[in-house]
Amino acid sequence: MGITKQGRLGFRRTEARRKAPLSWNDGCSPYGIMRTITSISTAREYFDALRTVAPIPRLRDAEGTWEFEIDGAGSWAVRVDHGRLEVVDGVVPDPTARFRFTEPEFVRLATGEGHENLITAAIRGAMLDFDGDIRFAQKAQCFIPLAENFERRPA
Repeated sequence: MGITKQGRLGFRRTEARRKAPLSWNDGCSPYGIMRTITSISTAREYFDALRTVAPIPRLRDAEGTWEFEIDGAGSWAVRVDHGRLEVVDGVVPDPTARFRFTEPEFVRLATGEGHENLITAAIRGAMLDFDGDIRFAQKAQCFIPLAENFERRPA
């Protein structure tokens, strides 16, 4: 794993993580170098694009379901099973985390407009409702906003 050291700003990072190269396919970091898909204009377009994403290595230990209720557009659930995502139209019983947005706010989040991510959306009140496991919910930042360079599933 690596030896943990105290950084200048008080953050603790392992030596191995500090030396890791920056990767375009890193995902999960709203602060990393990432070009997002800006051509998405509806929630449906976002979830259709998400269906094509290959397994995400950063989610290899994750299992659960995120449910997104988008006012005026519909509901979608995103299941993760050790990095593999499955998008389902409609609601599912007992999601691990549930979000509710208006469509314009969700599209802003999905495209990363204004460096938007789940945390900034919640802080500024763009998230209308949230219910569920907050630690699991934060893992959705691995695919929101959707990066232009995400690896795609083979056709």
